[in-house]
Amino acid sequence: ELALLVGQYHTHGHRALELKPSTLLDLLQTFDVYRRPQRFEEFIVACEMDARGRKGFENRSYPQAEYLRGAAEAARHVAVQPLLDKGYQGQELGEALK
Repeated sequence: ELALLVGQYHTHGHRALELKPSTLLDLLQTFDVYRRPQRFEEFIVACEMDARGRKGFENRSYPQAEYLRGAAEAARHVAVQPLLDKGYQGQELGEALK
């Protein structure tokens, strides 16, 4: 599952600093950072290794990693309980968070 997600979304990781807020939120929701933070961390590491695995980029910094970690942390601190109290669930909850 992780390999498929990395294959599909690694360019989002590489372009993280350029993503629109809505695209970044979609990425965070796709990886379910709220319930599965480790999977998103593994995605970030895979993206970084992909970038550093390219000739000439082995020692280049990868600021996207910290940016994505910060975005995931911020997303996990959004108060969802008021939405849950209103009955939002699943995809409806995800849309309400946007």
